[in-house]
Amino acid sequence: RLLTGRFLVRVQVRELLIRLGAMAMVRIRVALPDRPGSLGAVASAIGFAGGDIRGLVVLSSEGGRGIDDITVAFPGNDPQDLVNVLSAIGGVEVISVTPVS
Repeated sequence: RLLTGRFLVRVQVRELLIRLGAMAMVRIRVALPDRPGSLGAVASAIGFAGGDIRGLVVLSSEGGRGIDDITVAFPGNDPQDLVNVLSAIGGVEVISVTPVS
């Protein structure tokens, strides 16, 4: 029940920040397994962390690994929550995080 309450508060805060325009944007370069479902897991994790995907570029796919640039809007200024959530996915490596203006 506590987790549900925290999740609801997090969603409410995210919605408020979106309405106020208090969102930052970053480009996250990730390496991930080149297999069905990997990108879906990354997209779901971004949403869970409060991010909104604004763009995706597949840079390469070779040797069983893909390299993607994902542009994400998120509440606040610190993308560390996004990085932590993505890094927790098996086989996913965050290569870089670059602010987007």
